[in-house]
Amino acid sequence: MNETEERIKQLKSIIIDPEFEKVCPPLTEDEFSQLEQNILSDGAVTSPLVVWNNILIDGHHRRQIILKHPELEYHIQEVTLPTRAEAIAWICKNQVGRRNLTPKQLVYLIGMRYALEKQTWGASDGFRGNGCTRAVSCQSENLQEKRKTCEKVAKEFGISSASVNRALKFTKGIEAAEAACPGVKWELLHGGYLPPREEIARWPKLPKEELAAKVAEIFRIREEIQEKARREDESDPIETKQERAIKFTKGIEAAEAACPGAHQKLFEGGYLPPHSVIGEWADLPKEEVTARVEEVFATQKELKRKGKRSLALEIIREKGEKFQKACEAYCTDFPELLEEEKQQLLQSLEVVTEYLLGLRE
Repeated sequence: MNETEERIKQLKSIIIDPEFEKVCPPLTEDEFSQLEQNILSDGAVTSPLVVWNNILIDGHHRRQIILKHPELEYHIQEVTLPTRAEAIAWICKNQVGRRNLTPKQLVYLIGMRYALEKQTWGASDGFRGNGCTRAVSCQSENLQEKRKTCEKVAKEFGISSASVNRALKFTKGIEAAEAACPGVKWELLHGGYLPPREEIARWPKLPKEELAAKVAEIFRIREEIQEKARREDESDPIETKQERAIKFTKGIEAAEAACPGAHQKLFEGGYLPPHSVIGEWADLPKEEVTARVEEVFATQKELKRKGKRSLALEIIREKGEKFQKACEAYCTDFPELLEEEKQQLLQSLEVVTEYLLGLRE
């Protein structure tokens, strides 16, 4: 066996754990192709493949490229981590620190990092107890430690504790969507329209069928936006990707010059016009660019409003169900409420009854 065959044999012996691999945002075809070209240009894989207990925790895409080009030199770096949960937490932190992530992917990974930190808090082996055993108590000193855990993660990423908590809720919502529709997680996080984060935070409470319908609606809206972009692109002169990218960049710069601070709002607002449309902004008067940018912001605001309207309906329904269950529980515990005190019960519900009847009119 020659040296190349020996290296490939070693590479294939490294374990690929699906759970670890799924933590990392997948590269698009263009991103993978660019990484491959960069590595081939360098003549070697300069960043090491990182393993824990012979399981690959960083370098999944680089591994694929090496298998395609066995002549490439590569190195393996081993890390020591006490638990599997901490290995996943390491992956999250590493991804946030070294990849160009969309804002949504960044928030998701921070939320996952915090979830894993909470999972191992208070139990050195990562065990959080089962139905019969409470490995971690809920005494006040432990709640204080939990608060410190949030602050630790916040300091790690240079954000507030409140942002970390919101990230956790967002992550749980995305995971609920993945459970309802396997395979959609990174598609949701890659780009394009998403409802407000407040709505996504409520997804874990929804039935799977209802959540699946919401995910389908998101992709329907995205498809409409993409179809509009395709129609507009077809009417444009044929240009190379590089020419379009240059025009797009100049258009964004024109927007920033006309409306300072627009750059971040444009990319984080959940909606952008087609790149070809933005590319035209660089040739427009400043006042016209301002009008175009404000129109985009208005569209973003309307999309968010639709999402919040949907959220409002969910909250009202949830509160209504809780109110109904509370009434049923009290009437079960105190059956006399439905007997000698029934009139008083109905009087106490008059305000609600009148309001609902008013809605029906």
